[in-house]
Amino acid sequence: MRNHGLVAFAASLAVAMTLCSCGGGTSASSVEESEPLPALTEAEVKQWIGGDDSFIGREATITGKVFSAEHSDDVYAFQVYTDPKNYSGNAIVYVRGDDPNIGSDSYIVATGTVMEDLEGENAFGGTVTAACLEASSIEEVSYIEAVSPTLQAFDAGMTAEQNGYSITLNKIEFAADETRFYVTLTNNGAGRLSVYDYNAVLLQNGKQFNVQSNYEADYPTINNELAVGGTIEGVICFPKVEQTNMQMQLRGYSDNWEADGGELSFTFDIAF
Repeated sequence: MRNHGLVAFAASLAVAMTLCSCGGGTSASSVEESEPLPALTEAEVKQWIGGDDSFIGREATITGKVFSAEHSDDVYAFQVYTDPKNYSGNAIVYVRGDDPNIGSDSYIVATGTVMEDLEGENAFGGTVTAACLEASSIEEVSYIEAVSPTLQAFDAGMTAEQNGYSITLNKIEFAADETRFYVTLTNNGAGRLSVYDYNAVLLQNGKQFNVQSNYEADYPTINNELAVGGTIEGVICFPKVEQTNMQMQLRGYSDNWEADGGELSFTFDIAF
């Protein structure tokens, strides 16, 4: 099994740049010519990342989060978590040519040729290895595309309004690990409006779901004080739920107590 500790990237990358390949010099051009094999399936990619070295020369596509990036001349190399939610699945992706303008903490999709493992040292001086891909293409993608793809989407187009303060539920996205509500707040009231996503609740089939924080995603938040005449957009996340009838409730507060009485309520009855 491959050791998935972090590779000491600078030293290992220097070796990779010198050899112009990973882990000792086997490149796509040196693989014996034969009928091209099919690209790795998702299951085979997991096997390869997990330590199976029988896929050298095959095409593979990986998705992940960059946690280290280096370059030398026209070679750009990225150390990637292919399982960013669990900070695991260590791999090295390198590409030749123009600067792809991808830095640390970016999410990427890369397609290329499986190379020999790249060997290096971790922070404790131990020897570790990482899967290695010589990429023919690399693209920066969003958190959602890389980590939490949308399985189903629903265009809601619903607005709840009270005293000139309004919240529009634009759409809902259902993913394997979360449910995303895209909302727009508009303040045409008499005072400043405060709405906080952690006050939101979702009711479905008699069960209540509270907000599920996702700091890694860095979604735009509605947790701001909104001035009169202002508009703001944000995403409210809940745990995974079914695409069946539900109700979302939000509370807001106006700082013009005399005009609005302080607390405001916004309710969305969502039918499928």
